[in-house]
Amino acid sequence: ARAACACHTSATQRKKIRAELALADDQLLLLFIGSDFKRKGLDRALRAVYSLPTEIKNRARLFAIGQDKPAPFARLAKRLSLRPQVTLLPGGSDIPAVMQAGDALLHPARHENTGTVILEAIVAGLPVIATDVCGFAHHVTEADAGVVARSPFNQHTFNEQLRDMLQSPRRPQWRENGIRYGREQDLYSRKEIASRIIADRCGRKEAA
Repeated sequence: ARAACACHTSATQRKKIRAELALADDQLLLLFIGSDFKRKGLDRALRAVYSLPTEIKNRARLFAIGQDKPAPFARLAKRLSLRPQVTLLPGGSDIPAVMQAGDALLHPARHENTGTVILEAIVAGLPVIATDVCGFAHHVTEADAGVVARSPFNQHTFNEQLRDMLQSPRRPQWRENGIRYGREQDLYSRKEIASRIIADRCGRKEAA
């Protein structure tokens, strides 16, 4: 009964948040979350959305949330005729709430020590498509909560993976698998994860 109640609450919250974002029931909310847009592959994500079949692309909205200069990516979205469907937001948005409303996290990073947002998405029940260069990409496979793009990165392959993911009947199962994985795994206290997060933060400080 508790599980059923939790699912109902989650579904109710998801519907409420989507209404606040002015999303119709049949629209697909794709999320890209993280600062340093180039390193984390926002250009790759935009090109993948552009490549979607017309019927899917017309229903897709991409929210890119993070601290970076948005102008180059706004220009790319405009060149791809995606500008009305792409929203660029600064960091500080209510990420957990937006994740509940989402349909997929796109994280096609060029390099990434950890990719903590991948874990956050998985446990929130948000299916993930990420590159295998992310330190936490293996959790997507272990949780069976999405798709991992193998190296070397190929844009055409990633485009197809995103298309197949959005058409897959397994999307509800990926969502449930991620939530279950978050409940059953001790994700945030493991030494491996802690050390990678520390290394990732140190790397960002050095880059700055």
